[in-house]
Order: sequence, then C-alpha cells, then structure tokens
Amino acid sequence: MLYKRLLTLPLLIALLSCSNALFAKKFGIPKSSEVLSQHGESFTQALPKQFSMLVWNTYKGKKQDFATDFKKLTKDKDLILLQEVYLNPSYLTILNETSDVEFFMASSFQYLRDFGHPTGVITGSTAKTQDVFFQRSKYKERFIRTPKVTMFTKYEIAESDQLLLVVNIHALNFVSKRKYKHQLASIAKVIVKHTGPVIFAGDFNPKKKSKLKYLKKTIKRLGLTEVTFKKDLRTRTKFRRMILDYIFTRGIKFSNAKVWKDLQGSDHKALTVDIQIVP
Repeated sequence: MLYKRLLTLPLLIALLSCSNALFAKKFGIPKSSEVLSQHGESFTQALPKQFSMLVWNTYKGKKQDFATDFKKLTKDKDLILLQEVYLNPSYLTILNETSDVEFFMASSFQYLRDFGHPTGVITGSTAKTQDVFFQRSKYKERFIRTPKVTMFTKYEIAESDQLLLVVNIHALNFVSKRKYKHQLASIAKVIVKHTGPVIFAGDFNPKKKSKLKYLKKTIKRLGLTEVTFKKDLRTRTKFRRMILDYIFTRGIKFSNAKVWKDLQGSDHKALTVDIQIVP
C-alpha cells in the first residue's frame, strides 16, 4: 500500500504542475496601473441623502436574461455594485447604454484566450466619484492562480460634509480560512480609518461556518450593521446552504431590502435596498 502511495504522489504533483501551467497560459494578471478603468460619466456632484442601491453578482453576463434584468434592476438606482463582471463587448455595450451613471471597474484578471477581456468588480454611481482605489488579495485562488480585487470608492453626500465610503468585494473562494481572513483583515484596515458612512457589500463567499464566523466578527468590530431581508431568499451554496451575498452598513438607515428571486439573469439573486444617510 505504501509503495502504491509513493508511486501516486509524484503523479499527482506532475498533474497539478501541468494544471497550473495550463491555467497560467489562460489567465493574465494586469499591472497595477491597468487594474482600474472608467466607463461613462456622471455630472452630478453628490449622492442624495436617500437613494436606492443594487448589489449583484452577474455571473459574467452569461445568462440569456442578463441584459433585460440589468436594465430592470438598475432603473432608478443611484448606486450599483456588481461582481463577477466580464467586460467583453456585449457587457460593455450594456454599461454604455446606462445613462447618467459613472462606472469604475477593478480588474482581477484577464482571459488571454478571449482577447484579454477583464473580469472583476464594478461600482456605478449617479454622482461623481471623489476617490477610487483597490486592493489586490495577497493570496490567489487554488488551481487557477488568480487574485481577487476589492474596490473602494468615495462619494459626496448632499447637505453633508462627510464622504460615503463604498467597498465592493468579491471574496476569495477556494482558499483556506487563513487566506480568507487575510483578505478581510486587509480590507478592514481601510474601513476602520474612515470616519464617515460606509457601505460594504458584494459576494463574500463564506462557504464554511468558520469563514462566516470570522466575517461576522470583523463586521462587529468595525461597527457595521447587516442589512436583513424579510423573505431571505439570497443565493446559498448547494451543500452547506451558506449565504454568499451580503450588505453591511455604518451611519446608515435602510429599508425595503429585497431579494429578486424571480429574475434569472444570473446564478445569484440580485439584492436591492433603500439607503438613508444618518446626519
């Protein structure tokens, strides 16, 4: 038995090495100077004190109903947080057809075999973005060896001298708890320094109870509040039934939180909520 294991181990190592090499040729990691891109422009200086927002993992826009659902979900939304964006020509066209919204994208990686189109997160706003920056995760996804990028944007609020910090996350998925914690801890260091209102939302991928426990601990330490849904039909993992998508806030009142359970434009259910900035 030991002899068979010794024979099998080098084979597994060789297969993993080949797999990593193949994935490395398929994906490219952009330079830091090439991570951020802007699409569209807003001519409004500040967000209103009350507005509606959307949070949605869009599954790269691969579903047949994506374009129709996108137009429906983004209507009358002042803040739009998208994850798993795939900025090919059709996705870009949909963004460009969304009038009076300024989109910023942070690219995690590029598909080298598909004209280098990037994938990542996008935050859109009807107000001018006052600041935008990103964090690239130190650790990479298992097998495909790509990082995840979190984007931070700041906006003026009408009749307020404070800036709203918006944090758009698509968290690491196939990694250990230690690596997952490192990503969240790095993000928390930015949030804790911000004195104004905060929205921290997206696909957090807490697919194990230990990861969810650490996420909730971090949220409590940051003084954030979880947006709750009366009919909580958010997307869950198949086996452990763990919720993937969350919205956390600070210095904000929320209402009319909704899960769009009947829309089929992605493999994740879209989330919308009405936001009121607390003076």
